[in-house]
Amino acid sequence: GDLVPTVDEVLPLDAIREAHETLEAGRVFGKLVLEP
Repeated sequence: GDLVPTVDEVLPLDAIREAHETLEAGRVFGKLVLEP
């Protein structure tokens, strides 16, 4: 079957610091997506 990832949040690439802090704090339910 197909894998369908759960996207928790989509952030602009310049929010990389916020994304990293969110991951480290364990506040992520699915994947974080960074857009250029």
